[in-house]
Amino acid sequence: QAWGRGPQEVVALACNNTHSNSIVANAVAAYFDAPVLPIERLVIPESVESYLYSSQPSTIYVFDSEALMEESLQQVRDLPWKPEVIVFSNPKSHFDFSFDVFEYGIEKGLWRDKLAVISFDDNPDAMAASPYIYAQGMPVLFLVSSMEKNDTKDYIMQACQQMKNIDDIELITIGDKAKEFVFNMKLDQGISVNSIANSKSVDRFISIAELIQSQCCLDNMTSEKTISVCLSSAGRWPELQSIGSFSAKENTTLVLVEETSLDSIQNTFAYLRNNANVISNLIFIGNALASSGLDARAFCSKLSQL
Repeated sequence: QAWGRGPQEVVALACNNTHSNSIVANAVAAYFDAPVLPIERLVIPESVESYLYSSQPSTIYVFDSEALMEESLQQVRDLPWKPEVIVFSNPKSHFDFSFDVFEYGIEKGLWRDKLAVISFDDNPDAMAASPYIYAQGMPVLFLVSSMEKNDTKDYIMQACQQMKNIDDIELITIGDKAKEFVFNMKLDQGISVNSIANSKSVDRFISIAELIQSQCCLDNMTSEKTISVCLSSAGRWPELQSIGSFSAKENTTLVLVEETSLDSIQNTFAYLRNNANVISNLIFIGNALASSGLDARAFCSKLSQL
C-alpha cells in the first residue's frame, strides 16, 4: 500500500516463521527505499505474489534465518522476469544470521552511523522499534543465549570497529537484556550508547512510539506536522512483519498494546489523548486488541469518550 503498484527496483522478502527475519531485513530494505514483505516457507502469499508481478523488482532480497524456505524460495527464483535473488540464511544461530547481514552491509556500504543490539527474546520490543530501525537504516545484531557472552562481545566490538571506519557510531540497545549486556562492555572512544525500552514496564511501548513520533516530525517538513498512529497487540508479531517499512514510509508512529494489561491500555489512551492535536488518523493492524474486547470500533468509541 505504501509503495503503490508501480515499478520497484528492490523488494525484501522475510520468512514469517520468526520475527528476526523482518527485523534484520529493515536496514537493508531502507537503503533501497524498499518494502519488507512476509513470505511463508512453503508458498508465496497471493497478495505478495501479486505485488511482485506488478512491481517486477530487478533485485529481491530473501531473509530466511533458519533456512526453511526451499519451496517458496524456488518460486521466487522461477519468477518469469528472472530477478537477481540474494538470500541470507544461517541456521547456526540468529546472531550469526544477523552478523552475516551486517557484514554484507559493510561490504556494500549500506550502513550509516547506528548499530542496534537486541535480545532475540525481546520480540515485542524489536517489533515496536522496527519503524525506527527502518527510518535510521540501522543494522541489528541479535543476542542469543546459546552463544558464549565473551564471543558475542568480541563480535559486537568487531562490528563497532568496522563501522568506525565510516564515522563515529551510536550503539543502540533495545530492551532491558541488551542494555544489561552492553553495559559491561568496554567500548572504544567514538562509540556512544543509547538505550531504548530498557525496562519491562508497560509504558516502554509509549516511549518507543514517542521516539518514532519525534523522528517523524524531523523527517516531515510540511507545515501540518500531523501523524498517523498504527495500533496493534504486542502479542501478534506475525501481523507486524511489514510494519517497520510501512510506518517509516508513511511517516506514522506505532503503539503496541499488551491486551491483558489495563495499565498498557490506559497508557495508550493517554498517549492518544495527549497527542490528539497532531494525530490525523488511527490505523489498526490486523485484529488489533480484539482479545481485550477492544476491536477497532469499540476502541474508537471509548476514545471519543475521553
